[in-house]
Amino acid sequence: MEPRSFLLRPEPDATATFTSYRDMHWRQAQAQEEAGEFTIPSIGTPLPSGSFPGQEAAKAAKHQGTALFRAYHARLFKAFFQEHRNLTERAVLEELAAEVGLDLELFRADLQSGACREEVIADHLEAVSRYGITGIPTVIVDGKEAIVGAVPTEVYRSVITRLLEAQP
Repeated sequence: MEPRSFLLRPEPDATATFTSYRDMHWRQAQAQEEAGEFTIPSIGTPLPSGSFPGQEAAKAAKHQGTALFRAYHARLFKAFFQEHRNLTERAVLEELAAEVGLDLELFRADLQSGACREEVIADHLEAVSRYGITGIPTVIVDGKEAIVGAVPTEVYRSVITRLLEAQP
């Protein structure tokens, strides 16, 4: 599986807050057996103003290897979904990077270079133009079929089984 970037909020919105719409979707996701751990914030809780900083930071982590990327990615999710931290703040992103053992000098240099931003933009444009993705989570199975939304594991099994059975 190859994680890719998708910008939910490509344009910054300093007024973004947790709304009743988000609350409904988070509760639906939380009710699923494989939901993982997250806490639902109060309506009106400020949200990160944009998607770029966290996505760029994840790309910078990926430059340091798969294991560190996975650790950082998991830490980003915990910071957002459990701790409600602002992933647009550089200090937060660097603190999380240090926690998982990323080389901070290299992390900062990669972010400064602009290469991570270019990678995020390329991933996002491919998602939209090639696959028609409009939201997350979306998983493209074998380059053929999209699974959209927080769905039960059985949906993945069903799609994979059908695709395997269709192979010559």
